[in-house]
Amino acid sequence: WSFSTAADVEGAYFLKTGELISLSNQQMVECSTQNYGCGGGYVWHAMQYVEHVGGLVSYDELPNKMVDTYDVMSATTTPTCDKAAINADVQSSVETPWNTSSVAAITGFQMVAMGESFEELMRVALLKNGPISITLNANGMDFYHHGVVGCAGLGSGANCSTGAIDNGAPCDPANLDHAVLLVGYGSQNSSAFDSSLQDEIPYWVVKNSWGTDWGEHGYYRV
Repeated sequence: WSFSTAADVEGAYFLKTGELISLSNQQMVECSTQNYGCGGGYVWHAMQYVEHVGGLVSYDELPNKMVDTYDVMSATTTPTCDKAAINADVQSSVETPWNTSSVAAITGFQMVAMGESFEELMRVALLKNGPISITLNANGMDFYHHGVVGCAGLGSGANCSTGAIDNGAPCDPANLDHAVLLVGYGSQNSSAFDSSLQDEIPYWVVKNSWGTDWGEHGYYRV
């Protein structure tokens, strides 16, 4: 949730300023009190935090601290928020707005879609406003390698590349448990294994937060 929110704001900041910078997801983990720190959170609460506090500092200033929440022998509590440091950066940006390196601020956010009937609107919003923070069911992502996932049943001869899961039952679309960033869309016009299969397979391009060794260099097509 924090990576997804930070990446969304990064996209908006780039479209506004032409400068692409990495923003701190750790700031939201530590300071967004409506969320649960290392225990998880929600993108809309994170957006509310960014709007309320006045912006996100850079990733270089406050990088991800990689707390291991699964090791019961380690410290599993969320790190303490350094409010004074965050407030100083926000105040610096207010006083010297030409200093674009202090924080990346937003003045609001908007819900774009609530279900599959809004997919056409999502395409328009993506083109007009840039990347969109979304939540989805992560079943099927753990073992994803490459290709378009979820295309089975689109029509006669529809096929997927590796990473597809034939049984879609475990992937409950109402059980949203992972936040990612929607960055693009396209279509694949042939199977990776059989050139005789030419059914068009539309897909979304998603940026994940699991590193570049995962999926298609860190990206996911669904």
